[in-house]
Amino acid sequence: MKIVITGHTRGIGKALHNHFGGLGLSKSSGFDIVTDNILPHLDTDTCFINNAFTMVDPFAQIKLLYESIQIVKRVICIGSNTPYEGLYKTSKDALSVACNDLFLKGHNVTLLKFGKVDTPFQDKYTGNKISTETVIKTVEFVLSMPERVGTISIRPIE
Repeated sequence: MKIVITGHTRGIGKALHNHFGGLGLSKSSGFDIVTDNILPHLDTDTCFINNAFTMVDPFAQIKLLYESIQIVKRVICIGSNTPYEGLYKTSKDALSVACNDLFLKGHNVTLLKFGKVDTPFQDKYTGNKISTETVIKTVEFVLSMPERVGTISIRPIE
């Protein structure tokens, strides 16, 4: 199975790309989730890890989700269950609704909702964090399942 991951140069995306390899798509590789078409990078044997987020278009991740399900058989979306407010929370909540809707319609779409993950994005946060190893193991679990997996939510122990 071929892996395609957006946002592969930092944080969760970098950890996943370093572990799984595959095709990394981000601004550093010339791919913009707001303006570029994901379809030329996908085929039926692709697992698309929909990770990248941008405040330029907070709903671009949802656009990529709907584009990708036209071709791929498996999509893993990286959501959030952090206590943030505002547009970030709104966009991640909308991603959750879209993933759930597509899952209930029979698509192999998994939403992974993590609390604060130990990445440079969370450097200033001093509370408990989820390790990137936990993120990797969660994705490995989803990929190992012959059944469809809907939503997995993980938060650090407080």
